[in-house]
Amino acid sequence: MLRNKKGDLMIRNIIFDMGNVLINYEPKEYKKQFADKQHVDILYETIFQSIEWIQLDRGSIEEKQAKYIFYNKVPEYLHKAVDDIFDNWHENLHEKNEMFYLVKQLKSKGDNLYLLSNTSKRFYCYYKKIPALSYFDGMLISADELLLKPDLAIYERLFDKYGLVPEECFFIDDHKMNIEAAAFLGMVGFVYENNIKSLRRELSNRGILGKELQSFLI
Repeated sequence: MLRNKKGDLMIRNIIFDMGNVLINYEPKEYKKQFADKQHVDILYETIFQSIEWIQLDRGSIEEKQAKYIFYNKVPEYLHKAVDDIFDNWHENLHEKNEMFYLVKQLKSKGDNLYLLSNTSKRFYCYYKKIPALSYFDGMLISADELLLKPDLAIYERLFDKYGLVPEECFFIDDHKMNIEAAAFLGMVGFVYENNIKSLRRELSNRGILGKELQSFLI
């Protein structure tokens, strides 16, 4: 274990969430491409605001089952729209450039990078289209573990899988409750709300980024 001059464990493992951290996740915008204005809200609620969507992330339901349930919640003439939205929503994910540059920078200085995301197995259809992930040393998604953040067990699964010490990790997520759960286990973190300058400043203050790199590419 590496320690700094104060005797504290040094942070060399950076854990990233995916949605609204590495990529933009805006399902309210996706639905507009597949339905007219009078139906977009019901389709958004039926799919993205459903318990089935959460179950997909947890890995406790299959896509075919979820789609069948969605069909039964809307009129038949909207089934095609359900298909289009459900099957293509991930095609509209866009990487955050500011996070891509940060990932490259952290990797170039020798940090270990890991993904910890609440997402369904559909992830395996699109993850190679997210360039930042090519720099990652490991990935753990909720659907594979049958667990969801902020359940403490999913963090412990990550630590066990990659042999990580919580105090040597820094976690970036867009939900405060997920950061608080990580902190309970000893992993410090940062709530990311498109505030790249604040994130870089925090990384610098913790000795993860040097002062000379704090404002690089922002």
